[in-house]
Amino acid sequence: MLSPLARGTKMHLKSPWPDPSFTGDYLPVERTITPAGFEAQWEMSFYARSLPQQWQVDAGTKIPDADLNKGAFGVRMTPAVSAYRIVERAVKYGILFVVLAFTMFFLFEAIAKIRLNALNYLLVGATLCVFFLALLALSEFIPFCAAYATSAAIATIMIGLYCARILRSAKRALAVSAMLGGVYAYLYFVLRMEDFALVAGTAALFAVLGALMYATRNLRETPTPIK
Repeated sequence: MLSPLARGTKMHLKSPWPDPSFTGDYLPVERTITPAGFEAQWEMSFYARSLPQQWQVDAGTKIPDADLNKGAFGVRMTPAVSAYRIVERAVKYGILFVVLAFTMFFLFEAIAKIRLNALNYLLVGATLCVFFLALLALSEFIPFCAAYATSAAIATIMIGLYCARILRSAKRALAVSAMLGGVYAYLYFVLRMEDFALVAGTAALFAVLGALMYATRNLRETPTPIK
């Protein structure tokens, strides 16, 4: 941060940082932001600030920093998408994971005539939820991409092995694992985006709903026999 204490203040700043956040009471009069960095220029006169050009204080008295920082301006160079922010955005998609997994199990029950109990759904849903906790914990110590890959792999393997038993078929377990792997991969792609994340997420929801509608198009309710 820079305080404009001169009669006329000019500052030119150039940096390779691609996501600047301009702060303070004055914005740049000219700025150019590209993926390769940014360049900005400030110009201001002492007429525009609240501090006087000259002032007098008693001997031994220090001017408070709060007074000197009035009208300060500058640039905050923080990551546009931090690990914590990405995890927070990922949690918002958590319900989508649970719904997709439960929907696939429902299809197996309806098509393959496999009966699952509430405990099966509960354990799978709990594993999907623990993924986000593991992602947050690992991202504090290792890069986000490695934390995401590790957490997703653990969750997929656990659910796949569990499904091999409850679905009584290795092929069905592989289908569930492939579905989860695809969802995790697409979610990572969406989370790394900035401007089009919402559009990509919405498109994925439409695609999933369309696939589910197509897969269940031939399901019919079993008529109740008349006694």
